[in-house]
Amino acid sequence: MATVDMQGLTINGAEVLVNWVNNFSKYNPIKYQGDLIYWGRLAKERSKERYSYILLSGPQTQDGRLHSLSFKLEGNSVTFIDSKEKKQRRR
Repeated sequence: MATVDMQGLTINGAEVLVNWVNNFSKYNPIKYQGDLIYWGRLAKERSKERYSYILLSGPQTQDGRLHSLSFKLEGNSVTFIDSKEKKQRRR
């Protein structure tokens, strides 16, 4: 799992985040490492609202469907979790 440390924020599972954003989001694609900061900060904001996922609604997505990406926040570390990994852990 790729880890990126930027501006006091550690992002674990960066490749999971990049694949999810670039496959589903119409906006804010990840082209450079710096683009990860936007999504990492968004995850931190969502956690303050007691959410553990980022949600893209129909108008925000390329296919018009709802998509979510789970994450876990520990201090200044955000770990993005691939839904396939999550399903395997439940078994």
